[in-house]
Amino acid sequence: PYALFLDDDDWLLPEHIENLISALEGNPDAVAAYGDTACLEQRNDDWVEIRRFSGPVEIQRLVFENRLPIHAVLFCRERLAHLRFDEAFDLFEDWDWWLQVSTHGRMLHVPKTGAIYRIHSAGGLGVRADEKQASAALDQIIQKWHVGARPEIIKERLAYVRQLMVALDAEQHNATKLRES
Repeated sequence: PYALFLDDDDWLLPEHIENLISALEGNPDAVAAYGDTACLEQRNDDWVEIRRFSGPVEIQRLVFENRLPIHAVLFCRERLAHLRFDEAFDLFEDWDWWLQVSTHGRMLHVPKTGAIYRIHSAGGLGVRADEKQASAALDQIIQKWHVGARPEIIKERLAYVRQLMVALDAEQHNATKLRES
């Protein structure tokens, strides 16, 4: 009853799928579960962690930034069978997919690293996208997910951004106090 996407150059850790299935079976209202992902870059013969996608992804943040590598998420196949990848996207098609999924139910975070996203010279297009291509793809996301949003959705997004600004202001205030002392 579940599905997961996996690029041929990425890895899953042994317990990843089992952990996500357990989370979904314990939460029947959820449509997907995701774990943390280590982003590794190949440097000569070594793999070096350059980023980690971890922690819960608030839906309001998801409309501004994709923090869900495609293989980090297991979803309920039957409940989302009507969804399709938008073929208009050459880049950020996974981001658009997760936005679609998020409109159909909860997405649960499982706080364990279960996926490895590998970046090497032949891969990692989303991470190393050409600036012009990335800008065009971002325009597509904006047109599809932001333009024409209902007022209550816009208010939720503004409230989220305001929360971030309050947290940032507090962090800057604390940093200033530390420097002054």
